[in-house]
Amino acid sequence: MKLKSFYGAALAVLLLASCNNEDASYPIGPDEEGRGESTVMKLAITQESTGTRAFSGSEAATGDEAAVKSAVLYVFDKAGLLEHIVDLNVNSGVTEDKVIATSAGRKSIFALVNLPDLNQPGGAPLAAALADFEVNQTPIGQFQAVISVAEMLDLTQPSSTSTGFFMTNFDKNHIIDVAANVTEATATAGNTAAENYIKVPVGRAFAKVNLAKAADVVEIQGTLDNIEYRVRNNPNQMYMVQKWDPSFGYLLTPYFTGPASGGTYFGNGDGTTPTFSPIGTSEYAMENSNDVARYGNATYLSIKGVFTPETVFDENGVVSTTPSAPITFYRIYMPTLDSYTSKIYFEEPTTTEVERETGMTIIGGDPNDPVIKTYTDGVCYYGLWIEDQTYNANDVVNRYSVRRNYYYYAHIKQINGPGESDEDDVIVDPELPIKEGTWMKATIEVKPWVGVDFSGII
Repeated sequence: MKLKSFYGAALAVLLLASCNNEDASYPIGPDEEGRGESTVMKLAITQESTGTRAFSGSEAATGDEAAVKSAVLYVFDKAGLLEHIVDLNVNSGVTEDKVIATSAGRKSIFALVNLPDLNQPGGAPLAAALADFEVNQTPIGQFQAVISVAEMLDLTQPSSTSTGFFMTNFDKNHIIDVAANVTEATATAGNTAAENYIKVPVGRAFAKVNLAKAADVVEIQGTLDNIEYRVRNNPNQMYMVQKWDPSFGYLLTPYFTGPASGGTYFGNGDGTTPTFSPIGTSEYAMENSNDVARYGNATYLSIKGVFTPETVFDENGVVSTTPSAPITFYRIYMPTLDSYTSKIYFEEPTTTEVERETGMTIIGGDPNDPVIKTYTDGVCYYGLWIEDQTYNANDVVNRYSVRRNYYYYAHIKQINGPGESDEDDVIVDPELPIKEGTWMKATIEVKPWVGVDFSGII
């Protein structure tokens, strides 16, 4: 399976403006202040799925996607301060479980797996910034404020980088309770259910997508073939670990309250625009969430195909036998209505035909004049916004949030016409809230991106 490279993804910049305990995704209650009794816990990581939904088995991670080359755990105590930094030494892809003395009570544990060796903007090494995190002094909010910025580094081609796929915790699963008075002998009893044996679930720090044409697809006005796609509206920044709104449970991203400016495509890792991938080929998407899901800030699949009309008309609007496909055809677009007339022409329609079909007099130079759109060789474009349809349609924040380590598999169910003649015309107004697609409808199945079973790790 061909896997495209990761458009931008590298860790950098510390946001230190808000780094008190209240910045944590899970605020610490006043009855939880202070440290608990002494105890012992055993730490490991796992890529086992925490979900139950499945669609085709293709959501399983490949060997390269699941490879572990380094793993460090950051443990915060119940007061919200950094208590331990634990390096799970990796040998031939297998991590070493660690037993440590600790305090009892609630813990927040974050995993940084395959952390890239990068510089922050300005040239300061990220490793140096992480080294500044001091035990018993660094608050959880400061750790969560570390973000990644787009640099031309390929994180999704392990064969070309020593770091592998960057992984972290995902989906609010890093809160655990540690029992008191557990001995090292009990924690290392060899039983995976042993007391205080903590397995931290980790997954890829970005999402995976795929596209299929459903067998029962409904096609109107013609058929769409040679379907390809690429991912657009990817932000160029993300938090190093997931950050959640404590009140409403929304996933937060650096662009949650602003435009996801920067990385338009998700692709080649070298700054070039990625080519389209054939339908059925997996791609990747950056984690993305917004308080208002608009066409211009939500992540979508830019879909390209060749449309063959069922019926075409000549330049005067007379129905004609469909020429051999593929053909270049024409449509009349009305800017004032943001819609097309019904006919598809194999010859460019005359001014008389345009005025007759639109009921408008062409003045010439007026931006409201009808426009003739040309579909060269039948090539057309569609936008399919990535959405988790398990959420209510009114919950647009969660519905259009793209989450790390989740696999989004879209099945095209209905194609209502030729779409747009230019890829950039798919979005007419980026500020408009997303509504049901005009030209293409799909069902999207979502499931955690399942890891492989590492016998030496869990």
